[in-house]
Amino acid sequence: MRRWQDIELPALADEDALLFHLLHALRHIFENWCRLSILLEIACFLRNRSCDEAFWRRFRDAAECGPGVPQAAGVVISLASNLFANGLPPGLGDWIDSWLSPPMRVWLERYGIESALTNFMGNKFNLLLLRQFVTDGHAWRKVELNRLFPRHLLNRAVEAENPGLKTQLSALGKQAVHSLRRLKFHAVTTVHYRLELPRWRRMVRAASTRPHTDGSARLEVTSRGILSARAVSGAQRSGES
Repeated sequence: MRRWQDIELPALADEDALLFHLLHALRHIFENWCRLSILLEIACFLRNRSCDEAFWRRFRDAAECGPGVPQAAGVVISLASNLFANGLPPGLGDWIDSWLSPPMRVWLERYGIESALTNFMGNKFNLLLLRQFVTDGHAWRKVELNRLFPRHLLNRAVEAENPGLKTQLSALGKQAVHSLRRLKFHAVTTVHYRLELPRWRRMVRAASTRPHTDGSARLEVTSRGILSARAVSGAQRSGES
């Protein structure tokens, strides 16, 4: 139960709220749009609760509630930590390492930060990560095809303000420009994705044969990967435009 002023209401426990936020962030990553501010919130939470060992024990128990959930939580926490150069709370890094597969670690190291800096709108490399959560090969082929060559109608980019002919033609022109931009995006990013697949497979094979012992093997964040709130704001404005 939570109290706000004179009102008492039921709410998620902190560990469940964090888990929901992590899954929500991963959903946005898979949908090619995730604001840096979402990952910044997670990084700040990691820092503020870093010494709360009881909380992180409850969180680990909650995250192990179903298949794929610990991996999903581990990917997003690692990405937020790497982006903002946060250390992980004691014990959490080893727990994450025990759940992440070699392909997930490769994705974080090779594509995570670069994709996040464009709000995951600049490429389709998120499909390489999504593949790790789809266990059925037949289902994956359908998912991949639909994501590479979407067949749904585009959202309306603009609506005519009145029924006048000039206004209608202007709206149609803007919609056509929007459609061409989306067509170009899908064509270019699909080609890049296909060209990247051989290198991705080589990196995964190399990572699978390389021994992985503990959290000390996690990628090191360079100064390029350390973001400030000001950088987040600027990148977000750029992504929204």
